[in-house]
Amino acid sequence: MENKIDTLIDKLFLGEIDYVKTQIETIDTINEEELDQLVVLCDQLINAGLILEAQVILNKAIELFPNELDLTAMLVDTHIVDGKFDEAIHILNDYEPSPESLLIEADLYQQMNMPEVSFDKVEKAMELAPKEPVIHFAKAELLYSEGLFNEANRYYEQLININMDYINDVNVNERIADCEYMVGDFESSFKYFNKIDNDDLDQSLLIKKAVVFNKLELKEEAIQILESILNDYPEQTQASELLFDIYENEHDDQEAIKVGYEHIKYNDYNVEMKYKVSRLLLNQKNSEGIKLLKDALAIEPDYLKAQELLVEYLYDHEEYEELLSYFNVSNLIQNGQFIDTNDDNQLISNEVYWIFAKAAQLLEKDQIAQPIFEYLISVLNDNESFLEDYIDYMREIAQTDNVQKAKNMLSKLNPNHPFIVNDEDDFNV
Repeated sequence: MENKIDTLIDKLFLGEIDYVKTQIETIDTINEEELDQLVVLCDQLINAGLILEAQVILNKAIELFPNELDLTAMLVDTHIVDGKFDEAIHILNDYEPSPESLLIEADLYQQMNMPEVSFDKVEKAMELAPKEPVIHFAKAELLYSEGLFNEANRYYEQLININMDYINDVNVNERIADCEYMVGDFESSFKYFNKIDNDDLDQSLLIKKAVVFNKLELKEEAIQILESILNDYPEQTQASELLFDIYENEHDDQEAIKVGYEHIKYNDYNVEMKYKVSRLLLNQKNSEGIKLLKDALAIEPDYLKAQELLVEYLYDHEEYEELLSYFNVSNLIQNGQFIDTNDDNQLISNEVYWIFAKAAQLLEKDQIAQPIFEYLISVLNDNESFLEDYIDYMREIAQTDNVQKAKNMLSKLNPNHPFIVNDEDDFNV
């Protein structure tokens, strides 16, 4: 019998699933010395998706060793994996409340998305064993999972104060560092992150550590962390975007562009990165920026920041025909009226519509410019610069009533505006 559990573990490792299934029922007795190996076997069965087989063994073991609550916890987990929460609750109802059983219940109800009940179970466990570190840890973990980071830290720090840096395979310093990060206390987060070797942090926490270093002006250290992540995982989006931002903020645009291009090689659909790189390229008057910007808009046509950058570039370079053509501006005019395509979503900003109107004006395409200007007067009437453009255009097409209307609006915003003081139109505002 001693070798049967070991044999099944070996067979599972070799992928001999059918053999394992046929042998599970033959395990009819279990010695106490075999419990550790039995837990290993059940863990492997669960990982292999053999939930029913794991339950068969666990039920036998619990019948023989009812006080081994680790086995009960594992059995409960199998029913959670199976989605059979009622069965899991039924198992726990057979036990008198104890700190151990209450913690298992707390975990169950947390996974059932019932945090209030879970908190109640932990509190009852704490009443029974107020000084038990594992209960304080369970309370901290529950608070942490609910986003109550300050409250969680109080319990984590109690563990640190009794020199329990690790509990249930969790690094408590890591938890505190993360909690302090989440509440924006970067100085404190820095202190706890520095107690943990980078090799012991997962990607998510490494990135948070880099953010903390960056916030505290430790740029080189932040860059080293991010580059180490990208050496192993060049497709990592958060690390790439943060490294890009650090270089850009340090005015090292060439390094930022290099980071951006490297990331795009692995993630050609990251429109945000394409936008960021194109912005820097256009600042350098590099026409590659336009290609990248159009690539971003081909993937996500409604990406507002990319739209605005392309519109501004084409307008500033007097490429008015391409501007109107690229955005199909003529389609916004139906029966002489401007049709706002935004509805409830701001797919194109009013500032972009304003540039469309000015481009059409410069091309003397009044059939486009006038309806857009007439629409915008209702939504940009608190913008002095727009009112100036509107008045100039309405003067150009001799719409004196509209000039008067706009000057009245401008007068309310700024009675001393030159358009009002000089009154080129001989109006009494």
